[in-house]
Amino acid sequence: DSQTFDDRRLAQEALGWNASVEIPGDGTLVLHLVDEAGAPVAPAELTALLTRPTNREEDQLLSLTRVNGAFVAPAVLGDGQWRLRLTGVARDGTDYRHNITFRHFE
Repeated sequence: DSQTFDDRRLAQEALGWNASVEIPGDGTLVLHLVDEAGAPVAPAELTALLTRPTNREEDQLLSLTRVNGAFVAPAVLGDGQWRLRLTGVARDGTDYRHNITFRHFE
């Protein structure tokens, strides 16, 4: 696995994808996944696991729905630090893995 790490990393970087999270305050999480030009990306597969860095009790496998180019999912977020773990596959077969750590306060 470690022998192919650099190849996988370079292939993922070549995708040019940028991911960011928005919490609009309506019980949802919005994931913006865009290419280098800012256009929405539609991967062949995408899984999103919302976790707390310190425990597993609040982990949530999100049910993503495409809305206006973004991915939206119901989410229960208490105050504090969260991590969104993204795993997927681009349409060209490139594996995609990305973690976004963010803080949420009501």
